[in-house]
Amino acid sequence: MTGSESEAGYESEANFRLVFNMAETDDEVDSATFKQETVAKLLQNAFKDEKTRINSDALELATEYLRIFVAEAAHRAAAQAQAASFDVVGIEHFEKILPQLLLDF
Repeated sequence: MTGSESEAGYESEANFRLVFNMAETDDEVDSATFKQETVAKLLQNAFKDEKTRINSDALELATEYLRIFVAEAAHRAAAQAQAASFDVVGIEHFEKILPQLLLDF
């Protein structure tokens, strides 16, 4: 791995940790959460009708689903990187696991 690839990997890792509220370990990644306001805004942007609303139970469920999806993606990408003898998870590892991940979810 070249220096620039390594630096890019650390930048990606930093961005990943920001998404997961600065999680440092696997246990922290598994217990990390997304803000419900962020998920609500993402869903609102996807709705075709501006008047469409989501109730609090559905929002809580969608937030939990997103947390599980992203944590599973992180774990699978880390396993892919480890299998390829990389110390840092890169975008190429996410790209390799993405098709099966989408089929599983």
